[in-house]
Amino acid sequence: MRKTLLICSKEIRSYFGAATGYVITAAFLMLSGASFFYVVGLFRLNSMRPTFQLMALVLMLIAPAITMRLLASEFRSGTADILLVSRVSPVQLALGKFLFCIFIVLVLLIFTFHMPLLLLHYGSPDMGEVLSGYIGLFFAGCFFCSIGLFASSLTRNSLVAAIASTAILLGLLLLPEGGDYIGAFSKMASPFSHLGDFAKGVFDTSDAAYFILGAALFVFLTQRILKLRQRI
Repeated sequence: MRKTLLICSKEIRSYFGAATGYVITAAFLMLSGASFFYVVGLFRLNSMRPTFQLMALVLMLIAPAITMRLLASEFRSGTADILLVSRVSPVQLALGKFLFCIFIVLVLLIFTFHMPLLLLHYGSPDMGEVLSGYIGLFFAGCFFCSIGLFASSLTRNSLVAAIASTAILLGLLLLPEGGDYIGAFSKMASPFSHLGDFAKGVFDTSDAAYFILGAALFVFLTQRILKLRQRI
């Protein structure tokens, strides 16, 4: 556990020690704030439900930027190889990187808490719905980052990792709608259909399981890739 936390803290220092981290954070806050004021101001809504959907889309778009260098740059510089031949296991490395992703998603969402407070000051929103929406956003953000982490484990090029993770995420977003079987599969596989219930204030364990098990799957695949690299 100690090595996992050390890897996480190293990534946090690297993120906030470079301008890229602040640019990503600023972009998320700017786009989320703009969507909030546009939706609430234009439609005079007393709810953050549409805002949560737009914030999830923003999270999906910036997740590749957060994760693209986590392993790809380590492979390119050779530091990952040093870690993998040392006493740091692939599981510890993957979990340390993912723990960093969880921390960043949490920080980004905390920075948006002024939005429901503004809504509460000028109206009477359903705070249960707001809390449920934030829980769903947190789960979704971690799930998106797990996909980005997996993509970063496949290549030494950070740009290729960003493109690969974006392609996977867009594939999930653009799942086709159709008849019985296609529509049922799309609803089951799409993160936005599961997030929709959270945004409505409905906490369904099946929706939570989708994000948790999905993130666990991609972290598991990441450590398997790392283990394969270790053998090579």
